[in-house]
Amino acid sequence: MRRIAILLSVFMFGSFQTVGTGARLASSQELKDRFSLQHNATVTLKLIQVIVTDKKGNPITDLGKEDFILSDNGEEQKITEFEKHSLSVPASEIPAAERRVTSPQPPTSLLDRKFFLFFDAVVVDVKGFRIGRDAALHFIQSDLLPEDEVAVISFSGGRSLHVHESLTQDHAAALSAVKALNSGDLMKRIAPAELGNEDDIGRVFMTTDGSSAVPVSAVSSGARIVAGNFIWAMRSLAQALRYMPGKKHLILYSNGIKGAIIGRGEYSDGRNTDLGRDYTEMCKELAASNISVYSVNTADIDIGFRRVDEDRWNEARTGVPALREMASHTGGRFLGAAGNAPEHMEKINALTGAYYVLGYPIGETWDGKFHKIRVKVRRPGAEVNAQPGYFNPKPFSDYSEFEKKIDLVDLALANKPLSQDPIRFAMHALPGAGAPSDNLHFIAEVSSAGLGDVAGRRVESVSMLFDALDQIIDFKRVELYLTSEALGRNRTFLFSVLSAAPGRYKCRIVLRNMETGRAAVAGSTLAVPDRESGKVIIFPPLFFVSNAETVYLGGDSGKAGRGDRSSILDQIAGAFLFDPKKFSPWLDGPLQSPSLIFASLQCASASGDTSKLALSASLTDESAGTESPIPLTVLAEKEGKGTKTFFVRLEIPEVEWGAYILGLSAMDRASGLSFRFTQVFSIE
Repeated sequence: MRRIAILLSVFMFGSFQTVGTGARLASSQELKDRFSLQHNATVTLKLIQVIVTDKKGNPITDLGKEDFILSDNGEEQKITEFEKHSLSVPASEIPAAERRVTSPQPPTSLLDRKFFLFFDAVVVDVKGFRIGRDAALHFIQSDLLPEDEVAVISFSGGRSLHVHESLTQDHAAALSAVKALNSGDLMKRIAPAELGNEDDIGRVFMTTDGSSAVPVSAVSSGARIVAGNFIWAMRSLAQALRYMPGKKHLILYSNGIKGAIIGRGEYSDGRNTDLGRDYTEMCKELAASNISVYSVNTADIDIGFRRVDEDRWNEARTGVPALREMASHTGGRFLGAAGNAPEHMEKINALTGAYYVLGYPIGETWDGKFHKIRVKVRRPGAEVNAQPGYFNPKPFSDYSEFEKKIDLVDLALANKPLSQDPIRFAMHALPGAGAPSDNLHFIAEVSSAGLGDVAGRRVESVSMLFDALDQIIDFKRVELYLTSEALGRNRTFLFSVLSAAPGRYKCRIVLRNMETGRAAVAGSTLAVPDRESGKVIIFPPLFFVSNAETVYLGGDSGKAGRGDRSSILDQIAGAFLFDPKKFSPWLDGPLQSPSLIFASLQCASASGDTSKLALSASLTDESAGTESPIPLTVLAEKEGKGTKTFFVRLEIPEVEWGAYILGLSAMDRASGLSFRFTQVFSIE
């Protein structure tokens, strides 16, 4: 993925398709190479988009470079680059000298229009969602110029945004991304039985007599979580776009968050005022990143847009005030109902189609400071709309704690994180038969060569467990010394112990260099079984091979992570009942034939009696369908409360190469009940 250095200069979860040509001075790769070596001042070109209107709001399109006065932190700047765009003026009315030359390869402009089509897939109604989608399709097909850039993103309830198409001039690709959206993409309403009244999320419903009503119950915890995640994701987006030059136009299709959910308005119960403050800060961060929000209300057209009389409709009950607030704070517009889609697009084109680009050289310093910009014109009566300023970039070591948290969660959850394209590595997440305090085990193999520039003297390893709403259920963090000298030629594994109740989870390990911010990420999903759901359970085993040259890092404390590995070895030996000095995990890859493989196998019985458990193993040729028993020897076992852990040896016979299914079975000889676990692997 292309990146501008290692900071938040890449659009949320995606790579830029068109970055740095012509007057933009340097390509993203050149900038990456430059900034990876130093963080001192460099000379670059700062580009500012400016809209100039008369007192009636009509665009003024005949200004020249000499008509503008631009200051940066109070100091007047020499404008070295100048460009005008006039989409709303017929070509016949533009002087010939100012018209763009139409050719197969038109000249590259300094700054093109950038549109982000943002679909809220949670706080939305199906009808409004479809109308908004159709409006976006029309906008792409009919209103965009070839040089306009467009991206398609959506919010699905968690602390991340999904990128359906990164910022691109390939309008056909963006069109396909919008067409692929359908009502099935909408997040199912939070189950009332689990998290409260689903209407708390954003809807106003109609009573049988035709009057509008709001839920009388308190705001559900689920609604609060979703609202908090939306605010978090939007603040992440603002930080991601902070260093992108020019104006960013975000078209938001959403019902909006009701005031009661963020502690506002006459229908609030006085709680969640912290979310209200966060929402205001979110709007400020969007504005500071030069993002203008054009919000479209997607509430059901039958109850949201056709007012019969004011007594039957009260906007304060809905999410419209929140949509208006976001638009107002960011210099955008609240465009009204999704049913008025054609008018929306015409209005957006009129508001964004006529603009100027001013460029001036700056000495860019990596200090993260905000520079205030002021643009004036010499023509009396002209009104200027320009970005209020810009932030200097800064190295990762200077990030605030909030910025580091955003980056960490984004790295863990996003397929394409905002700050970089992280290195990917494999991990295993295993539910254990122990108590809830130690019933999940994360393990992954790493090497200094495989980690590349993530390796270093200060690398944090964060193991995280997320639920369906992307809430962090548990996490462990340690700092590691991950250099080639420290690791040597030994096989190295990360190990951590977490806990969670029965359910399905997202499991992540993030390795992040604390000096540069470069990261590596591993992920998997995990179902933690309920012991009461069956009489006998075999938990997924961990396989091992004989290997004395193995190092384990991680554990539960920073001390263990920094080199005191005895506690880690004790944890591993206790969890898996093997000697970590003689064996190392076998996480993937083919097996040899014939060979020996070992496994730590944990079993549980709802009856609490595991004394009568008997183990057996078999091997099935996947292509032929033939199954044969293979020798299984119990080398060690340990009783727990209703559980038993076995360390066993399995003898893989001499067979033809191919895919095989290893079956492990546990039978309770007292009851005759059994449980079978299978895993497919290849034999060479």
